[in-house]
Amino acid sequence: MRVTDRLTRRADHKGLVLYSWDLSDSAERPHHVDVAVALVAADDGVTTHQERLEYWPFSHDELVADLHAAGLAMESTTYTDDVERYLVIARYPADR
Repeated sequence: MRVTDRLTRRADHKGLVLYSWDLSDSAERPHHVDVAVALVAADDGVTTHQERLEYWPFSHDELVADLHAAGLAMESTTYTDDVERYLVIARYPADR
């Protein structure tokens, strides 16, 4: 489980975000991440909201192929083999 290291503020509400990953042993089955937000009220009361999200991991090459199949052109990427997170920007071509 990962707990953020500081309170997050959204629309005058303070909250602490918690993440828990359930990684499948197979790329063919979905993985899950549980996201919980503990909201802190003005009177210091806490309410928690939780959601389970399903996802399938993919490689950078699979992402690029899917973007191209959708008709998108890669504009930029921060991907390298040694990074955990990266940013990809893709857009529809201007002549579309």
